[in-house]
Amino acid sequence: AQKAAAERAAFLKANSKDVFFEINSSRISKTEEAKVTDLAEWLKANPDFTVSLVGYADRETGTAKGNLELSKKRSAAVAARLVKLGVEESRIATDYKGDTVQPFQVNEKNRVVVCAIK
Repeated sequence: AQKAAAERAAFLKANSKDVFFEINSSRISKTEEAKVTDLAEWLKANPDFTVSLVGYADRETGTAKGNLELSKKRSAAVAARLVKLGVEESRIATDYKGDTVQPFQVNEKNRVVVCAIK
């Protein structure tokens, strides 16, 4: 267990796996695709871990209801891509917060799916 925790900590430190999105988009860009691919490879190599994906939206654009749906689509897009890359669906948990919670101080960074390995 100690070795697994150390591997997880090293991976998280070396690799930011938060996936950022363009305004009003749930499409994973080519730039962000590399993060998702790296995450999938790591998860496949470390089958004892799961990932939690939480989608967010910024407060500057859209309505509260629209941003909630957008954040849901964002977390679903990352989950679907991980599954397509070979990660078992049972190892992926998704959630979404819309613009009700802002994980970052810089508004643009809140167009994100935060990925947490557990």
